[in-house]
Amino acid sequence: MKVLGHRGCKYEVENTIRSFERAFELGADGIELDTQSTSDGVIVVSHDENLKRVFGVDFKIQEHTLFELEGITKDGEKVPTLESVLEIARSKNKIVDVELKNPKDLEAVSKIVQSFNYDGFF
Repeated sequence: MKVLGHRGCKYEVENTIRSFERAFELGADGIELDTQSTSDGVIVVSHDENLKRVFGVDFKIQEHTLFELEGITKDGEKVPTLESVLEIARSKNKIVDVELKNPKDLEAVSKIVQSFNYDGFF
């Protein structure tokens, strides 16, 4: 049996670098994360298409660029790119369960995952 941190760790802002790192620190074998795409086509990690619930800002990810998104933080954490999270997981040899929230992102997410040439994906 493997234990995955759902959106990382509940003690941190969900789906953020700190949340995933904390899940690993607490012994998780891997993480589950969700993807969205920005208006400039960058795949980022967020369960919701709007940041209102988690970050407290009415901000629809798909209507803004990555640059605009990077200006939003909560407790010092930003919405990370999929690539940045995969780099960390691979460096720690952890499992990653990637959940697509929008089927139109399948090709972009697949390219990113394949570019990592890493066996730790569900």
